[in-house]
Amino acid sequence: MMRYYMLPILVSLAFAELPLPLFPECGTLDRPDLCPEDLNERWNMLSYIPQQARDSVRAAELELGSGNNVDKAWRLSTGRFDVLLAVMDTGVDWGRNDLRKKYYLNAQELPLPQDANGNEYDQHDANGDGIFNIKDYEDDPRVDEADGKNGSDERLDPSDLIAVFSDGTDADNNGYIDDISGWDFFEQDNDAYHTYDTHEYGDHGDGVAKEVAAEGGNGSGIGVCPNCAVLPVRVGDTFITDGTRAAEAIVYAANQNAVSGTMAFGALSNSDATVDAAAYAYELGMVLVGAAGDENAYHRNFPAVLDNILFVHSISHDTNNSGDAVKSYMNTWNCNNFGARMSFSAASGACATGAVAQTTGAVGLIYSLAKDKGIEIHPMEVIQLLQQTTTDIWLTEQERTITKAYPSFEGWDPFFGYGRMNVGAALRALDEELIPPITHIHHPQWFEIYEKGRDQQIDISFHIHAPRSSSYEWVLEYGLGNNPQEWLQIDSGTGTQEQNINAYLSTEELPSVQMKEGEYDETIPERLDRVNEASVTLRLRVTDAQSTSSEQRKTFYVREDSDLVSGFPVQLPGSAEASPIVFDVDGDDVFEIIIADGSGRVHVLNGKGEELPGFPVESNIREDQPSTFDEISPLRDVFLGTPSAGDIDGDGDTEIVAAGIRGDVYVWHHDGTLASGFPVSSIGRDPSEMSPDFRYDQGFVGGVTLFDLDEDGTMELIAAGLDSRLYVWEHNGDEFGPYPVEVCAPENCGIQGRRIITSVSVGDIDNDGSLELGFGGSEAVNNDRESASFQFDALTGTLKDGWPIGTSGLVGETVLLPMIGEGHPASLAYADIDGDGDLEIGDSVMLGTNPPIHHDGTTALDTSFYGNDFSEDSNADLASLIQMVASPAWGDITGDGVPEYLISGVSSLYLASLASRKWFNYQQGIGAWDGTTGEILDGWPRQLEDVQFLTAPAIADVSGDGKADVIAVSGGLLAHAWESDGTELEGWPKHAGGWILAAPTVGDITGDGYLDIVVTTREGKVFAWKTKGHADQKIEWTALHHDAQNTGNYEISLPKQNGPELIQAPKEGGCCSENGSSDAAWLLLPMLLFSIQRRRQRGY
Repeated sequence: MMRYYMLPILVSLAFAELPLPLFPECGTLDRPDLCPEDLNERWNMLSYIPQQARDSVRAAELELGSGNNVDKAWRLSTGRFDVLLAVMDTGVDWGRNDLRKKYYLNAQELPLPQDANGNEYDQHDANGDGIFNIKDYEDDPRVDEADGKNGSDERLDPSDLIAVFSDGTDADNNGYIDDISGWDFFEQDNDAYHTYDTHEYGDHGDGVAKEVAAEGGNGSGIGVCPNCAVLPVRVGDTFITDGTRAAEAIVYAANQNAVSGTMAFGALSNSDATVDAAAYAYELGMVLVGAAGDENAYHRNFPAVLDNILFVHSISHDTNNSGDAVKSYMNTWNCNNFGARMSFSAASGACATGAVAQTTGAVGLIYSLAKDKGIEIHPMEVIQLLQQTTTDIWLTEQERTITKAYPSFEGWDPFFGYGRMNVGAALRALDEELIPPITHIHHPQWFEIYEKGRDQQIDISFHIHAPRSSSYEWVLEYGLGNNPQEWLQIDSGTGTQEQNINAYLSTEELPSVQMKEGEYDETIPERLDRVNEASVTLRLRVTDAQSTSSEQRKTFYVREDSDLVSGFPVQLPGSAEASPIVFDVDGDDVFEIIIADGSGRVHVLNGKGEELPGFPVESNIREDQPSTFDEISPLRDVFLGTPSAGDIDGDGDTEIVAAGIRGDVYVWHHDGTLASGFPVSSIGRDPSEMSPDFRYDQGFVGGVTLFDLDEDGTMELIAAGLDSRLYVWEHNGDEFGPYPVEVCAPENCGIQGRRIITSVSVGDIDNDGSLELGFGGSEAVNNDRESASFQFDALTGTLKDGWPIGTSGLVGETVLLPMIGEGHPASLAYADIDGDGDLEIGDSVMLGTNPPIHHDGTTALDTSFYGNDFSEDSNADLASLIQMVASPAWGDITGDGVPEYLISGVSSLYLASLASRKWFNYQQGIGAWDGTTGEILDGWPRQLEDVQFLTAPAIADVSGDGKADVIAVSGGLLAHAWESDGTELEGWPKHAGGWILAAPTVGDITGDGYLDIVVTTREGKVFAWKTKGHADQKIEWTALHHDAQNTGNYEISLPKQNGPELIQAPKEGGCCSENGSSDAAWLLLPMLLFSIQRRRQRGY
């Protein structure tokens, strides 16, 4: 998830040169006059250290320079207009003078230009400058500067052509009507204008486009590839989108013959269509450039993490623009992610977004020079050229102490990848035709998981091709951890032809690792090493006859876990962001796992990891699906909200409900057949209803809540939409009562509107006999000082008196996490903690420290989020715990009959670190507060490895001691289980190997009477672990929203399952068992008979 810190835009009407010539002496020390005037000695593009920093910078950097060596690259190429670079982002401002002539125009969708007298030219390049762009229509009498609604009224720009020449036809037969200059996949039209003009919601894409390919010679800045054409592709209204839009954008750009594309965004889902789209683009010769992320963490951003994509982040100088003397230009911006997937770094004054833009421009220069030289270059050759020519980032320990930089090592390391991009060196190697061999490790996949005992060996397959050399040598090695310093050879060889080679590695040769919990004083590098103890890294190195080398790495995990349920982990075809639930779907008294995935499928898995008959089921294929997706993977409505399950129609059988991000709500029967009347759909919003003040979208991110609101024996379906409406449907798909209703705080109605991403909680909050529907919104109230949460009367659809309530947090600040981090990203959690019959409400807001409240908004539990009040036995070094993007939960973990309040958060140091260019150690945590006193429990908060996004803990006795435990996950690869005093359970934490967005869920899925814990990852893995907890005891909080109906209400009883058999066969010699004497066993016989009788009956 990316940010772009924009510099002031200097609009200049100076004459710009397009195409820009070569600059054969650009990069000469202190001779900016030998470069384009726009360069203005921008430090991140230079090959030398700026004069003002030479006395202060560390000595080693004097020869390495401050930036990406773009200046010397322009000696060889400034790009070509027939090299197309796709800017896949938030859209563009058509009227920007440094870009309006750079936008690609689709000649097949445009008529031939006319001269001032209306005479038609015989070619699209009317002025004969070798470039077809907006200048060719400057004299055309049919077009005026003011025609376009989304551009400049002072100069002709592509919006004017879109306004005049859109005729409602698909002249080029590519499935996109009138795609004159790119496409908007957010509003689904042919105008890629950014709509919103605020930084966080709009001009992010402008900044990317400018950095990639702004023209030179006009005094307002210059892009890395000033002659390359820009294809504007809008994937969202902010830098957070969904995987389906990303897939559409990638395929569209590839089919338009773009050679590279920016992915300075994060996708909330990763469908098989997204994976296939990236592979399709690579096969067409496109190099995708993805942002590592900008959360100062090691979770892997999607879709950047996918195979054959450059995974980059930015580095900067160490001064925070404070005016202090620069000691190093090799410090990591903390608004960047890191880890095993890193390709390399790029110098930039922005976060990972800036690195994406710089790198995409560099790819454009490489393809341009290759065209100049008549070389058909493979995308992997481009990737290797950039990786193998980087400037190594390696600071000594003493230098790191001075500059406060992250640790670095010679060669590759997880904080900088292969080093800092050196565009000049890459072009020089290409010019000398020293092009590295093509290498690709096909298998294992990135971050694959192997289980010792189950997987005897790891099959390795890789491809080598050195088309520009007579021969090559290769060696395949492995090392332990995500940053091995020692390597062991697996195999080696030589070749003269293209080869596909197989090798293997025995898992018995690899150590078994038990994950450990973090120590109080753990640093970030120590945490990275700890969570990657089970990782193994492959390294394939190939050297051709000209001594030109290439290298590829892959990291995977090898574990040994006796608690893993047989048949797990299961690999889904798509990602699994939506939290799973467990429920008895087939009526056999054993719970199944229900998962709605990021590819638009709903899975129902039994305790063996097998799909139930009739499953998986799928959402509908998009009617407007482009033909390319007929060949790869279809586009479906994907699921981000947790599914729900229950007998909604009162017939005694289970139904499963899931809502898609494009707006369809599905109901399937227990056998996988679609229920009559479904899917139903949200109304959505027309693009004309969207603006900076009304930030809507289509569909649902929250789950559907099931509840019998009118007590007629059937359940209603309740959901809050991204279009800011509250929906309620009957079990047959009919609209219920007055719904849908518009959601807005009275002071905001008609003035502002916002998405709702939370699920709806249900309960009688004031004990007046009427149910309320409650949820958090993203609106700001009380002069934009507070975030609004809502309560609606369930039957009338009217706002509850006294609501909405405003809660203080970081209100209106969307730069950090637009869409998912505004206002109330957390769902409400209800519990009656004082026994008075009404409900107290956990109502956490983004970056708030607010306590639970009563139904009238007053404080219900005086909780402290500040480190001075935390337990001395905590392992989390936190000055404070600040709520972020996770939901609260209630559960009695002390055994006193009153539920405790649990919520995770981030440290204040973490938030401070994001704006810094110096290494900050920080920790994240989860807290547990006594439900009676509000004091933090002894041993709490506990340390989490990463931020919890859109998740919540599960609370149940999984240790078998009769007291509830806390199960929590994060983006940091691990799942934890703690007792009430903060002690981690034996055998925990568990390693899941991926980014965990989904909350854990608890239930007996194998029928042995013991609870199992289910966790899913964004990489599509489903884990199930056995526990010692009995399934027939009370479970406190079993899923993201408490139960399988998503009520968010602790007071609603959870179904109990059958417990374990308590009698064991006597051992030889008359000894009964390890669990007790034979006398005690006979005393349990009545309980056993009762248990057997229960198993003969259908129950929950």
